Amino acid sequence: MLRRPMAAVLAVVGVTLAEVACPYTGPSLSTGYCMNDSTALCVVDSRCAEVASWTTASLIASRGLVTTSASALLQIPDFSMLRFVGNGIKTVGDLSKAPNGSAIANCMTLVIAFNPGVQLDKMVLPASLSILALPNNGLSTLPATVLWPARLTSIVLDNNTLQSYVNGPVVDTISLYNNSLVALENYDWRRTSHVNLDANAITSIKNVQLSTTLMTFRCDRCELAEFTLDMPSYLALKDAKNVVIGASKVLSCAAGGTLLGIPNGNSLSIAVCVSPEPFFNSSHASPGPIVWGSLAGLAVVVISAFAFKRQCAQQSGSGHSYFKTSDDGTAPSSVSDASMHDRLDMTDLLPFRIDEALLTKQRVLASGAFGQVFLGSYRGQAVAIKALLPHRTAIKDVCGLVAEAKLLSKLSSPYIVRFLGAAWSRPIDLWCVVEYMDLGDLRQLLATNVVLIESARLEMALAIAEGLLYLHSLDVIHRDLKSRNVLLNTGGHIKLTDFGVAREVSSGTMTAGVGTCRWVAPEVLQSGHYTTAADIYSFGVILSELDTRGLPYAELRNARGHALSDSVIATRVLQGTLAPSFSVDGPAWLRALGADCLCMDADIRPNALQISTRLRQTQRDLLTA
Repeated sequence: MLRRPMAAVLAVVGVTLAEVACPYTGPSLSTGYCMNDSTALCVVDSRCAEVASWTTASLIASRGLVTTSASALLQIPDFSMLRFVGNGIKTVGDLSKAPNGSAIANCMTLVIAFNPGVQLDKMVLPASLSILALPNNGLSTLPATVLWPARLTSIVLDNNTLQSYVNGPVVDTISLYNNSLVALENYDWRRTSHVNLDANAITSIKNVQLSTTLMTFRCDRCELAEFTLDMPSYLALKDAKNVVIGASKVLSCAAGGTLLGIPNGNSLSIAVCVSPEPFFNSSHASPGPIVWGSLAGLAVVVISAFAFKRQCAQQSGSGHSYFKTSDDGTAPSSVSDASMHDRLDMTDLLPFRIDEALLTKQRVLASGAFGQVFLGSYRGQAVAIKALLPHRTAIKDVCGLVAEAKLLSKLSSPYIVRFLGAAWSRPIDLWCVVEYMDLGDLRQLLATNVVLIESARLEMALAIAEGLLYLHSLDVIHRDLKSRNVLLNTGGHIKLTDFGVAREVSSGTMTAGVGTCRWVAPEVLQSGHYTTAADIYSFGVILSELDTRGLPYAELRNARGHALSDSVIATRVLQGTLAPSFSVDGPAWLRALGADCLCMDADIRPNALQISTRLRQTQRDLLTA
């Protein structure tokens, strides 16, 4: 957005900066007092004289890195990523608006690091912000005056001196590495999937509520003398994929509690005191010892079976039964095929039923072999509506859409398109209603001339990986992961969609060609045994698209100069003689990760957790580069 710098505005009326009282008391980072239209950001002194400046091009080249000395950060340009490192900043002001009053709408990542003594009590953050990193600032408290953006998903507070997380945001990722925490008590983290408490001298964790979607809980170098959770939080911790806790000296429980163990990544024995109290309303009588004993006994059985379950999952490929599907992947089933009545049973969707009279279809957004997606409206809100094509009336097709709606109703992740409800009079008339992603799909974006800087591509890759990590933690394989099934919106969110062929991990095979062949793993093309590694291969193909922006294999030609057919591509991929390409001058991390994900041997490919960890480390490396 073009703006006129303050100097130019004053010049129009014949006034110089020297004749106007400057609102700044020291060197300040600003956008409103810069001297030229081409300047995106500047440092001005107490007389509002410009002493340093950055153009849009220079900020893009440095990935938003600013290290020039300034005592105040008062305004920012509307860039997707900005990093203020080692500036000596003591004050942070209102960063949510441009000088003309318009909202900062594109800033997704903000880093303020190595600025000891910085005060955040006057800080106002952009509503668009997704990642906030405040490491190495000597922060001892978080001010109550900060309003955390609704779109914030990650906060990094590493290497500070925080003694508590009071006033901190509850977001998907919370990193409190190397602070001064000694106890965690009474925190509701049921919206948080990743927690890093490493290198804190924490001895007590009590009444911290954890999310059912918890994936990472780290407290390495902690020595817990007290570790008390309620049963839902205990089960969430037990099921998390990445749990590392330094040591546990918990040897007993308060009255009524039960001492239970959990798996631990560093092999040290960890005990948790599981309390019954949060389960029961205080206005009701507490359950008798038989009831609580049954609950505790059930938990012991779960823990005892944990290692056996993991072993069986590794041997057979089976896992949780949340989304058990039939052999064709279209609908829930028991060990044997369910009856047609069960497959069309809409009971699970009743809590999500929407009055069809409140829904309107406007235009077709996309069409496939089985269904159409419409732009629609529900109570004045733009939505996407998925329905079967008019001629798709076979029971198998209806069961497929019903199964997809049931699956979506059980998913809850910031990286998965949100399910809003369903409308139907009969199963054959089912409308599946999800959030509308107004920027379309990733394939469309890559086909434009929109500049994608390295950090933007990294954020996209990480969002896709987190979506896969969530699905795979439920033992669900997407099976049709491709750039057209990655959606974006103006809020900066990147989400996976199209679960029409998603299924639970099983020891069976799948029909070749379920996914578009350019994204399909070789083991799927040959209809052999497959695991979640099939999605990882598809992710590797998307990484090549993020690098080259081209459709996979679109640059290849046969002897007659024609584009390769899908059958030729599938054959050569299956033979191991063809793989998606990467540019020689692209980011090294992208090229290396892509090569690992595209490995012919499915067992060697990294899993979603490993990919997420690598990408987050790359993100940290870029922030401090």
